[in-house]
Parts: sequence; C-alpha cells; structure tokens
Amino acid sequence: MIICKIYIKDIDYKSVVERIMPMITKELSEKDNFFFSLLKKIISKNNKPSITTRFLLSIVPNKDEIAVSLVQQYSEEILSYANELLDNIKISAKIKTLRARTLKSSCSKYIKFEITIDNIDYEKTCVNVMPYILSFLDRKLKMSDKMAGKAVSIFTRNYDLIEKMLLGAIKAVPEIRRDELLVNILKEFKKEIIRSANRAIEENKIKAEIKNIALQFK
Repeated sequence: MIICKIYIKDIDYKSVVERIMPMITKELSEKDNFFFSLLKKIISKNNKPSITTRFLLSIVPNKDEIAVSLVQQYSEEILSYANELLDNIKISAKIKTLRARTLKSSCSKYIKFEITIDNIDYEKTCVNVMPYILSFLDRKLKMSDKMAGKAVSIFTRNYDLIEKMLLGAIKAVPEIRRDELLVNILKEFKKEIIRSANRAIEENKIKAEIKNIALQFK
C-alpha cells in the first residue's frame, strides 16, 4: 500500500467553480425534477456560474473548510472518477481512500489530501506503460544525452527481451519491496511530478498550486 499526501494552497475557487460548472449543470439536467431545474437556472447560465453564484462565492467565508467538507461528502464519486482515470492511462491499481483536511502555517493556508493506493499490479502496469516511458525517454535523451539516448534506443529495439527480464525481476521481489521501490523512484522525481501537476492545473484553467507531495509505503 502506498500513501500519498498532497498539499495545495492559493486555491481560487472562482476558477474551480468555472471549471466544474458544466459537470454540475449536466448532472442537474439529468435529474428531471422541477427543483433541480430551478436550481440549475439559479446557479448557472450557459454552463457558466451565474451572477448569483459569483456573488455568493465572493462573500462565503472559510471556503477551504467547505471544500474539504464537499470532498468528504462526495469521496465515493471522486474515487470512482480517479480510478477510471488510472484505467485510462493503463495503470493497474486502485485508489482505496481519500481524506482531506485544512492546515495553517504562519504565512499560508493549505488543504492536505491524503490518498491510499493499493492492489497495484506491477507486472501488468509495467507491460502497459513501459513503451510510453521508453518513447518519452528516447525523445528527451536524444536531445540532451547521446549515450543515454543510444541506451534507450537499444532497449526499445529489444523490447520483448527487456520486458521478459523486467517481469522476471518484478516477480522475484516481495510486494512490500515493490511498493518501497516505487515510492523511492517517485521521490527522486518529486519536483518533476509537482511541476507537471501544476502545469496540468493551469492548463485546466484552475488557479491553485501544489506545494508539496509526501509519499510513503506501508
């Protein structure tokens, strides 16, 4: 089991509501109920937050606490969506739990998300994602490190043999040590992971910042 703690700060809730409003209106439209139809008209206009929603959002205090409460309330739906994303990117694992809480330091406020990941099928995941990793490394290293790029090219050309060697090595390692190895690898690339995650947040037109990620195996 792997435990991942994500610390997020400077959340602009207007941008969050703007991004999720189409999903909210879609769900309300599917209810086929007068109350939900009325609610949809009040909170949205053309799949965007209405003036009423924007005004209420501007005057509501303790937005972080409300966000944490909503995460806890809809944790099952969020977990279902997150696990579907894992399937889509061909990672064979399951996010089991999701918890959130607010934190305060002397100069900042954070929301800490803690997730547990279990049932990781390392062999299947390795087979699924290794071609993408080798392709990515091949593109990157050809531009920066010719010798490393050549090594990746050799691995790519002999992928069937490399795959059998990797699977054999994975089978020989106890599960707890596999989790330990994965955590150690992710820790080495923590800065790159945070940078990529923040870039994805920005590309989705949400204003927030992942400040830190902590990982451990259990």
